[in-house]
Amino acid sequence: MHQTHQRRFCRSIFLLGCILPTLAVLAWTTYERWPTTTSARLSELEHALDMRVVAARVTTPMPEVYRASGFELRNVETNAVVLTADVATLDHRGEVPQVELSGVKLAAEELALVSALVERTLSVDWPKQVVIEMTDLAWLGAAPAGASELLGEGCLVAKLTTMPHDESTASRNWSFQLGDSGVRLEVDRNRQITPPATRMVLDTAGASLPTRWIAELGAVVVDGGLESQFAGKVTITHTADGVTGLMEGSLDQVSLATAMQIPLQATASIDQLKLTWRDRRIESAEGLIEAGSGSMPGSLARLMQFLYDDSQLGGQVADDQTLEFQRLGTWFRLNNRALEFAGGIDRGNSMRAIMLGAEEQVLFGSPTKCAPLGDVATVLSWLGTEQADEVAAALPRAMRR
Repeated sequence: MHQTHQRRFCRSIFLLGCILPTLAVLAWTTYERWPTTTSARLSELEHALDMRVVAARVTTPMPEVYRASGFELRNVETNAVVLTADVATLDHRGEVPQVELSGVKLAAEELALVSALVERTLSVDWPKQVVIEMTDLAWLGAAPAGASELLGEGCLVAKLTTMPHDESTASRNWSFQLGDSGVRLEVDRNRQITPPATRMVLDTAGASLPTRWIAELGAVVVDGGLESQFAGKVTITHTADGVTGLMEGSLDQVSLATAMQIPLQATASIDQLKLTWRDRRIESAEGLIEAGSGSMPGSLARLMQFLYDDSQLGGQVADDQTLEFQRLGTWFRLNNRALEFAGGIDRGNSMRAIMLGAEEQVLFGSPTKCAPLGDVATVLSWLGTEQADEVAAALPRAMRR
């Protein structure tokens, strides 16, 4: 009888020590894979990112590790795909959560949402530091001009650093490093001030990026056409008072006809560029424009003739005719007080420096037309600009009535 009780006791210990934990693990695994649990996790992620999250399958290979296959981030308004990943893994086991996305593809037409997504993650109360790594980066569909070479074999590493929300020094920082190119984007959110301010700094480290990318970040930059490239540094600050920005560097492969919205047919570079703006309106700009051969309408040639006091420039070219030139080199400065430039066309070293106030009368065309520089929309329309009002709206207040 005593031995029988011993055997029963041993079986009980075996059940408690082996079988029951196994059943508990099976129950936990079933719960983790239960559709409602998966949906709850995806819903939390959607709320944090303000985007629609889609995953074909979510598994938990081990405690505190979640793996999603067929991962997608979608625009909540249009349902357009912004980002896809073959596999997304979230590892909560360590002190710092690790997020790995492999087989990542970005939708070029949805790049504007990337900055919004970054802004959103900075606003969320993350409890600790998060490290995110993306590998095998590629484009979803056709890549933007120049983008395939930039990202082709690259590895984009992003790091989000935060401090606890209840500390007076609370701040957030995103940093993005693009492979070995040196291109770096940092986004800081300063919560020490009220209301908080967000600053975005892009440093191309000598590399050239499509100008359209800079515009997607919110920079006020001239539309220089599909081939336009930027190299330098851009700083954009968001506060309750509005958005301010500073751009320093150079633009290359700029179509002047596209950038200036006048029929000035030439491809130029803009070096030593320094541009500041507030709320989509330029406050100041200066730089050196250099272009090779090209052509301009007769009305613009007549304006240059007046400004440079050169009776031979343009000659008797009619407004609807064009003037061919071999070189264009002009240094310019634009601010709330005046427009100043020096240099010229073909014979740049013989041209004098010019400074025009907002009320300065400019003459051009045949028959001769006259308008104050401050009425820039009228001047642009006479030079052949179709979007004169839109262009004028982006210039300093002194340059528009």
